[in-house]
Amino acid sequence: MPSSFSPLRYPGGKSQLYDYVKRIIDYNDLLGETYVEPFAGGAGLAMKLLLNNDVKRIIINDYDFAIYSIWYCILNYTDDFCDRIQQIDISIEEHDRQRTIYNSGTTNIFDMGIAAFYLNRTNRSGVIKGGVIGGREQSGLYKIDARFNKDALIKKIRAIAKEKGIEFEQHHKKGDILNLFFEEFVEEHLIQPTFIMDHPIEISPLTKKKPDNPDYVERFEFFMNGWEMANAYSELNDPIDQRERFKAQEELLALGDEEANTTDEDFLNALEIGMPPTGGIGFGIDRMCMLLTDSAAIRDVLLFPTMKSIDK
Repeated sequence: MPSSFSPLRYPGGKSQLYDYVKRIIDYNDLLGETYVEPFAGGAGLAMKLLLNNDVKRIIINDYDFAIYSIWYCILNYTDDFCDRIQQIDISIEEHDRQRTIYNSGTTNIFDMGIAAFYLNRTNRSGVIKGGVIGGREQSGLYKIDARFNKDALIKKIRAIAKEKGIEFEQHHKKGDILNLFFEEFVEEHLIQPTFIMDHPIEISPLTKKKPDNPDYVERFEFFMNGWEMANAYSELNDPIDQRERFKAQEELLALGDEEANTTDEDFLNALEIGMPPTGGIGFGIDRMCMLLTDSAAIRDVLLFPTMKSIDK
């Protein structure tokens, strides 16, 4: 069986396509570019490309929350995840406990990540919903721990975590993470006029939800030359929803998010009295002037820029 850079066993994994993809990269002069995989699964191919320095960075995602949880924990709770792997018992009893956690559908990302990882390494062929290696009576040729070499798995996890490049904090949610990736890997490449629409609700606390998808809001940003030129959105005018958003912001503030908002009672009072549907746009006129005049710094186009005093 070919070796893999991924700590996951994944049926139908793409790592055996490495030579083919590597030829595509070489032929198209794409060495050092970004590899994106929206349904990563075990991410064997992505990890091999990254750790062999064929690509500069990778962006991976997966629709399955359990798989997403594994990768999230590897990148953000590396030490805790490795400690748990080192300490966990490889037995039928523990297998039953982890399966119960997995089947519960818990939204605790660490518990789900551990449970899914444990089942991936102890089930036949890595099928999370499959049967345990060796059977419940452990009468098979291979036993439950046959694919659970703790030291080797931890070594792979730490090698991957070293490459992540983006720091997440405990209070960050899905929308925050999407925004971090956007700022790191996308924004600077938006040279042509581009509209980015439907932002996550987590980064838009004053914006009205989309009626058909409440995880996102009615907002767009306009980018050009790698810069944000405009930001526009529909104002949230529901006082009940706004109070809940402020409450969530206060919780983030308590967790150390310095950019979180505090509750604005005057604003809430205005909403309760009644505010009509409202929207607005903020346009970066100064940045547009920079672009049109080919100026290197924004103060070159400001009428009254802030200047340093001259010490005499």
